Amino acid sequence: MNSMTMTATLTRPSTAAEIDRSNIDRLIDEYHRTGDNTIRNRIVEANLYLADRLVPRYLGTSSSSIGPAVTSDDLRQTARVALIGAVERFDPQGGASLSTFASRTIDGELKRYLRDRSWMVRPPRRLQEVYLNTRRATEDLQHELGRPPSVSELADRVGVSTADVRQGMVAAESRSNESLDREVHIDGGAGVSTVAATIGSVDRSYALFEDLACLRSALGYLSDSEVAILRMRYVEQMSQSSIAHATGVSQSYVSRVLKRSIQTLRTYCLSAA
Repeated sequence: MNSMTMTATLTRPSTAAEIDRSNIDRLIDEYHRTGDNTIRNRIVEANLYLADRLVPRYLGTSSSSIGPAVTSDDLRQTARVALIGAVERFDPQGGASLSTFASRTIDGELKRYLRDRSWMVRPPRRLQEVYLNTRRATEDLQHELGRPPSVSELADRVGVSTADVRQGMVAAESRSNESLDREVHIDGGAGVSTVAATIGSVDRSYALFEDLACLRSALGYLSDSEVAILRMRYVEQMSQSSIAHATGVSQSYVSRVLKRSIQTLRTYCLSAA
């Protein structure tokens, strides 16, 4: 079906009143027999309410609640295209009514659309499905109970564990993101900054890396014995007396070597900076 045919199907004034519901199966048979798109279009238009009534269940109170990339028009178009596909595939001999078959088809397509299009960061498909089912069950149970349902009540309705429900709720936080340039109040509301400015911090590892790189170069200006004494004192944590005993020199000599070596390293790194 080309885009012009689809547009005509979805925008032409409804002719639902022209079709007796009892004649739907007859029209379906006639369409399958003849392939006449005019007949199919009449059936679709008579059942647009099936698509339109399911959209609000996934839309929520605003389009932002299902992700910034999805709008009510997106969902409505998806639902109506799914209705067209349901009419084309419906078999009256299958036992189910067109309304039941189409509703299930539309419901599945809406879930698939939201799963594939509305997540900024996509969690595992199972958690996406759990969240979408939980969202729908929340609305149903809130209407039935007159209060927000508990996690266990949602788990019973959806047929999953309470842990799955909680994981689905956590996964829902991945549906949309927030601009790092959004203004936020700081210092008790006295100042204004951006989200990016409040979550950034200086990584001290950069300074440490620079110091280590400088130290590695500076060690080249020391003799092997000076490097060995530095290693024993600051890496192996040996005392000056222990170093003197291990190297066969006096403790005062070890002290002079350490002082001289550290001064050489400091002078090199300060000049390099």
